[in-house]
Amino acid sequence: MIKIITDSSSLFSQEQALEKGFNSLPLHVVADQNSYRDYEEIDSKNFTELTKDAVKLSTSQPSVGEKMELYNEILKNPDDQILDITITDKMSGTHQSALMAKESCDDPSRVTVFDSTTLCGTHQHMVLKALEMRDAGCTLDQIVEALTKATKHVASGVCVLDLNHVVRGGRLPKSAAVAGNLLKVMPLAVIGDEGTLKVHGVARTWKKVFESFDRFLESKGMNENWTLYITHANNPQVAQKAKDWYQAKYPNMNIVVQVLDAMFMVHGGEGCMAFQAIEM
Repeated sequence: MIKIITDSSSLFSQEQALEKGFNSLPLHVVADQNSYRDYEEIDSKNFTELTKDAVKLSTSQPSVGEKMELYNEILKNPDDQILDITITDKMSGTHQSALMAKESCDDPSRVTVFDSTTLCGTHQHMVLKALEMRDAGCTLDQIVEALTKATKHVASGVCVLDLNHVVRGGRLPKSAAVAGNLLKVMPLAVIGDEGTLKVHGVARTWKKVFESFDRFLESKGMNENWTLYITHANNPQVAQKAKDWYQAKYPNMNIVVQVLDAMFMVHGGEGCMAFQAIEM
């Protein structure tokens, strides 16, 4: 049987994943000297309280040892093989850690590590589709082929509200945050063709945010046949406004609204919004 593994970038806790029939190892939120396991020790509800006094925030991947231990436990059954669908290699060391765990496990030949090239909602979409295909009797090669095709039909963007928070994460100079706060602008970033975040522009209203990301998503080929993910960091009212706006333009599109996990809040801060689309 194909055993699917992923990480909390897919917005699944281990408990939620096990209920659906796969595994999800948590990434870690690091606040100064304190490390918290995503979904297990920190989540979107207690994120601000646990990190409010931290000077520096960062994230880290599951350890090679933890990943290898899970691989070896599954590999005890000689009929099982593993498909590990990781967060994009361009933004996390998780994929490389998985490759190291594969090479050190009891039977590397039965482990396939797949770079989703994405994160968050569209990462979750790939995991769920892989699970659906597995349960439908598809082979590992068929699933990997479908996942590979999907990497060519995915687009992501994020809008950040708390610029001071982004400074703490080391991704923005303090001077830029001060200027941005004075101008009351919301920076917009997208994942470019090279797989990393790049500045897309700024907006002063949520309507402008929706319009800007819509143009970007359409430039990547998005249409009503794609699935749109709107994920937010404790910002449900704006998320609903976003869904209403996109649903009015794309009446037949499947739109999924979800809450971001703590790991993504390290990078986007309280109130941030992610807009992602995928065809698979």
